[in-house]
Amino acid sequence: MKNASIKLKLTLATFPSLIILIICIIFFTVAVNNTVKQSKDIYFDGLYKASSNLTAADRDFYQALDASKTLFNMETFSPGQLNASLRTQYTDSYNTNVSEVREKMDTVIETAKTDETLWGAKLEDGMTFEEYADAFNTTFDEWKNIYDSNNGRMTEATFVSYNEKFDEVRGHINAMNDILDDWAGTRSEYLSSTVNS
Repeated sequence: MKNASIKLKLTLATFPSLIILIICIIFFTVAVNNTVKQSKDIYFDGLYKASSNLTAADRDFYQALDASKTLFNMETFSPGQLNASLRTQYTDSYNTNVSEVREKMDTVIETAKTDETLWGAKLEDGMTFEEYADAFNTTFDEWKNIYDSNNGRMTEATFVSYNEKFDEVRGHINAMNDILDDWAGTRSEYLSSTVNS
C-alpha cells in the first residue's frame, strides 16, 4: 500500500463511505415509500373517502327530507298549488336523494370495514363504528318506510314520527363522523410515531 498512488489510496479510503451512503439512501427511499403508502392508506383510502361520503350522505339526507316536507306542506296546507309536475319533481328529488344516501353510506361502511382500527373505534358511549353503522342501516330503513314516496301522503301524526326517526338516523351519521374524526387524530399520531422511530 506504500507504493500505491494517492489516487488509489483515496479511492480505497472513500469506497466504504460510498457503500454506506448508498445503503443509507436505499433504506431512506424504502422508508419514505412506506410512509407515503401508509399516508395514502390513512388519509385518502380511509379518512378522505369516508369523510367525503359521510358529508355527501348527510347533505343528501337533508335534501330528501326537504323534498318530502315540501310535499307534505303543499298537500296539507295548499293542495291547490300542488300540480302533477311539482309532485313529480319533489317525489323524484326525494327518491334520488334517498338512493344517494344509501349508496354513499354503503361506501362509508365498506371503507370503514377495511381498517380494523376504524371499524372497531369507539365513542365515549362505548359504541363502535360498526354498531353505529348497523344502527344507521336499521333506522334509515325504518325512516324510509314511514313515507311512501309513490303515494306521497302522510298524516300529521306520521309526519311527527317521520321527523323523529330522521333525527335518530342523523344522530348515527353524526356519531360515525365523530368516530372518524377521533380515528384520524389517532392514526395521525401513529403515523408520526412511525416516521419518528
